[in-house]
Amino acid sequence: MIWGNQKYLDIIKELETYIRKLQAHIKEQDERIKELESEVAHLKKDSSNSSKPPSSDIINPKVNKTKEAKNGTRRKIGGQKGHKKHERLPFSAGEIDNRFTQTLEKCPCCGGELELTNKPPQKVQQIEIAPKPFYVNEYACNVYWCENCQSYHTAPVPPEARSGLFSNALIALVAYMKGRCHVSYSALRDFFADVLKIKVSRGFLVKQVMKASAAMEEPHEILLDQLNQEPHLHIDETGWKENGLKRWIWVFKARLFAVFCITGTRGENVLEVTLGKMFEGIISCDFYGAYRKFKRLHSALLQFCWVHFIREILFLLKLPDKTVVEYGERIIRKIGLMFQTIHKKESMD
Repeated sequence: MIWGNQKYLDIIKELETYIRKLQAHIKEQDERIKELESEVAHLKKDSSNSSKPPSSDIINPKVNKTKEAKNGTRRKIGGQKGHKKHERLPFSAGEIDNRFTQTLEKCPCCGGELELTNKPPQKVQQIEIAPKPFYVNEYACNVYWCENCQSYHTAPVPPEARSGLFSNALIALVAYMKGRCHVSYSALRDFFADVLKIKVSRGFLVKQVMKASAAMEEPHEILLDQLNQEPHLHIDETGWKENGLKRWIWVFKARLFAVFCITGTRGENVLEVTLGKMFEGIISCDFYGAYRKFKRLHSALLQFCWVHFIREILFLLKLPDKTVVEYGERIIRKIGLMFQTIHKKESMD
């Protein structure tokens, strides 16, 4: 073979061109594979390996309620060996309303005579609901005639009766069952009718909740004004719909109190309005962009939630790039050492 021959030189050039095209194609395919692997990894993101909320999980497989211990054996239902037993303390003497003494007239086995001992009696305490767990107050406001004014005057209703049919305590019970226990107005109406034997309408119960809401407006404003003076706040937000409209509920947790705010937006302007632009405290939060923007524009400091942070690192461990996986493993080890130190703080100087 004569390599100097032009024919063979042309073939070599064609082969070199073809090889370069193949190499470019392979490189393109490799980049595409990495891109697809990254997309697949992102699709696998859920609440267990990222900052995403549980409600965003596409697939929510049923979890076996019987958890497995570290050695692989299934844990039995109920109290676990080594766990501290929790028992409620009995009522004190001042908390007991009625006392009953049980006696024996004769031996339950042989029918013989019995002699009372000095041993303390065995006591059993039981909580009972009263047949009528409420009382009704009636206030008669006398009507007077003034000869000088030529008009009638009625004695004023006392302050404790100005709340209407329900007392302040009963209004608070309605608000608690509605707001804390999430009881529907229909279920609330049935509770008052079936348990307390009080017949009221759902509209009446709505008005009681509105009264409680109005009563809490002033203390709510006081706590709102206090937020920008707090050195450290835990903040989070979640969304839902009310009458088809998107709403967001924000919680601001200080050391001694928590404030909830309902807004129509999830933007950083909520933080500006609530905390002010001069807030210099620490905000513990997730990775949501509104907090980062608020920090960038103003003087606040952020402490990201460690749970969310660890989930993000766990996601790195599932990526195909070995370098990224090793990086994530190093961070996880460092975080583990940090928490070991934190747990030993009581025994350290």
